[in-house]
Amino acid sequence: MLDLDIPDALRPAADLLTVWDRLTTGTARQRDLEAPARRALERARRWEDDASAARALRVLAAPRFGPDTYERAERDLRACLRLAEKAGDPLALTLASGELGVVLLSLGRPGDALPLLVQAEERLRAEGATTSALEARAQAGRAYIGLGRAEEALAAVNEATEAAREEEHAVVLPAVLHLAGRTFLAADRAATATDRLREALGLETDPRRTALLWAHLAHCRLDQRQHREAVTAADRALEAEAGLGDAYCRGLALAARGRALPALGEPRIALGCLREAYDVLERRGAAEAADVRALLDEEFPDWHATGGA
Repeated sequence: MLDLDIPDALRPAADLLTVWDRLTTGTARQRDLEAPARRALERARRWEDDASAARALRVLAAPRFGPDTYERAERDLRACLRLAEKAGDPLALTLASGELGVVLLSLGRPGDALPLLVQAEERLRAEGATTSALEARAQAGRAYIGLGRAEEALAAVNEATEAAREEEHAVVLPAVLHLAGRTFLAADRAATATDRLREALGLETDPRRTALLWAHLAHCRLDQRQHREAVTAADRALEAEAGLGDAYCRGLALAARGRALPALGEPRIALGCLREAYDVLERRGAAEAADVRALLDEEFPDWHATGGA
């Protein structure tokens, strides 16, 4: 273990954190990095090492569990980019740019996200980081669909999916399939979205990403008017998420339950699910909160009077 109280050990420690972070991105294991990254950031600031500070802050900037917000992640990623630019660290610039793009997507700002994701993909390809570039390409597909550019969106995720299949990479293929599923769902192609998500479920091993896959699959089932199957998928997501503290996943799953239950004769339970989903997603800063609120206002006009925020 590197001793962070020795200045010469700080840079290799920051490099190790970067590698560790890339190996655990999007998984439940990512939270293990928080304590060592905080310590590295504190030491880097003490010794005015901007490059190490940028790398440590980028690790900490990833949206975390519990009450964390996307606004906090955006703020930290922008601070990371300033440090990385000052230090002339191309790796931190590339990774933080792509991650900021993903956070901006989560905040419902695809126009701001797209140039960052395209730039990240180009830089990653130039550096030979093929698998990471494929994820950036698939994330760009999500930005295109958010901007109403469906043809470009589906082309992006299809290209990323085919390339990921050729790579036969154990982590990148389920990740890209998940992003493709989300994009097809947003393009009103629920059947194709379901196929992509179910394929990803057969490959995924991390509990957090498994929970997210079930949550998005629940929304596919809703679009296919398969309400009982939607509830089953949402319950699988909540079961997988239990103990992880992933607010975004929980909010998505509860929203799916709340949308499905009225068709199954359970409007009161639906209201409780939708209220909790709104509270969770709104605190997180997730763009989906607006859709849940609109549904509450439409289906339960006096939800405020019965305990809503």
